[in-house]
Amino acid sequence: MIYNYLEYRKYIKDTVEQKKKVGMKMTYESLATSIRVQKSYLSKVLTGNAKLNRDQAYLLCESFKLSNEEKDFFFLLLDYDTSAISNRRKDLLKQIKEIQKVKCRPKEYIQSKSIISKNDTNLYYLDPLHQLVHMALTIKEFNKSPKALCDSLNISEEKFTSILSSLETMKIIEIDKNGIKVLIESVHLEDQSSLYWPWKSQLNNMANSRLQYKKCDEDISFSVVFTCDQETKEKIRNDFFKLLEKSQKLVNKSKSKNMCQLNFDLFKWL
Repeated sequence: MIYNYLEYRKYIKDTVEQKKKVGMKMTYESLATSIRVQKSYLSKVLTGNAKLNRDQAYLLCESFKLSNEEKDFFFLLLDYDTSAISNRRKDLLKQIKEIQKVKCRPKEYIQSKSIISKNDTNLYYLDPLHQLVHMALTIKEFNKSPKALCDSLNISEEKFTSILSSLETMKIIEIDKNGIKVLIESVHLEDQSSLYWPWKSQLNNMANSRLQYKKCDEDISFSVVFTCDQETKEKIRNDFFKLLEKSQKLVNKSKSKNMCQLNFDLFKWL
């Protein structure tokens, strides 16, 4: 994703390598031909000994099939790299960072739509048990015998029945004589929502309790405090976004046999 980058050269190198990995016919030689330069000149560009002009940059964006919005961002990166005016570089960097704040968020890396009403969203997230029951019902074992969830989640049958009723009202599940059908398999809450932090706090408390009293051998709980520079922090963040995107693809291909939770927090104390 281009919005993860501050250096256009690194973006070019990573994109070429990624396209080669997935079997696309992309080489540095073919890219040089596309932007109408010699391969030796492209090599100099990528090592920092030469620069792309705007026409070459345009042809490169076309070769990478970037959208108009992505092209505009690429030109920002190019201008930031080539500008020799300190104040202009500060303005360009500010523009780049503002775009990255919008584009470099988890919602840009996952495919999920919240298609339930606002009132239903409040109920769904302010009591995370709704989400846990919802996800568990995608597992065949619990779908066939949903009351087994009561013991697994340590909730009363009364509470469980109430949650099922709520999920059915939200049109997330459908209950009939044949059993329970999950209508919506994925609902995502954006981190800009006013519900996000109350929901996350409750879910984290439930997760901590689960890890403390029912930890399995394959469970991982890890926390670390460290110091680094801003560039390293951004690299760690971008690597997580790549993991998030890859993880969703793996989950989409996988059969629902286990219900898992993934947590990740990266923030500055000071």
